[in-house]
Formats: sequence, structure tokens, C-alpha cells
Amino acid sequence: MTTTFATETASYLSKFDHQIILMLGQSYTSNFKEVTQWCNEHFGVKFRDWFMLSSGKKEYILYVKDTRWVTMFHLKFTHLILHSIK
Repeated sequence: MTTTFATETASYLSKFDHQIILMLGQSYTSNFKEVTQWCNEHFGVKFRDWFMLSSGKKEYILYVKDTRWVTMFHLKFTHLILHSIK
């Protein structure tokens, strides 16, 4: 049985329980660097436990597996969150 790229992508994305849409600016901004560093320290291994995907010039979607740190992320970065989906 062969799987397609779309099937594999959908399977991978289904492993992440939370989607958080953020307004971070470009990847060289202090907001982007701060969020990325915080995710590295608290969410676990990038691409296994979390990852970020650009959805526009200044917006990113943060995909996170269900962890106790999601609530802390929301509290710390409230000013950057546009929308959150669980």
C-alpha cells in the first residue's frame, strides 16, 4: 500500500492537539526568538512535540501536543495570541 504526501501530512498533524495562531513578526524579531526559545525549553523536542509553521508575513501557527505547558504558554504570551484551537 502506498501513501501519499497529503496522507502522511494529515497523519502527522493529527498528532498535535493544540493549534495556536500567533502574531510574531519576522523570524529575526525578538518576539519570534523569545517564543521559539520558550518552546524549546518547555514543550519538548521540536517536530516531535511541537513545531511552528508560517501562515503569512507575520503570523505563525504553533502546533503542540497536549502538555501541561500549553496553559502557561497562553498566560505568558497572551499579547501575541490571535486564536487558539484545541
